[in-house]
Amino acid sequence: MKWDWSLGFSNYTESFRQARKLVDRSLRPATIVTYRPLLQTKAHVLLTQVLENPDELGAYFHQFVAFLWLRTVSLNIITINPVSQVR
Repeated sequence: MKWDWSLGFSNYTESFRQARKLVDRSLRPATIVTYRPLLQTKAHVLLTQVLENPDELGAYFHQFVAFLWLRTVSLNIITINPVSQVR
């Protein structure tokens, strides 16, 4: 498995510096407070999905994490059905 996508395992390059800066700005305490309503809403959705179909926990969790990560870097994404996409 390649780990170069992970910030913790990447080489110190210009793209690493840009990614680190993005993460730093996105996860500052003052910024995280603005994500609280979104985190609560998406956590509620995740728990509802898991209660309805616990066998797909992994797929739902991947969608949850991906949505939050993309949202913190200010990208707009369309919510997809993880059951049909992750297999």
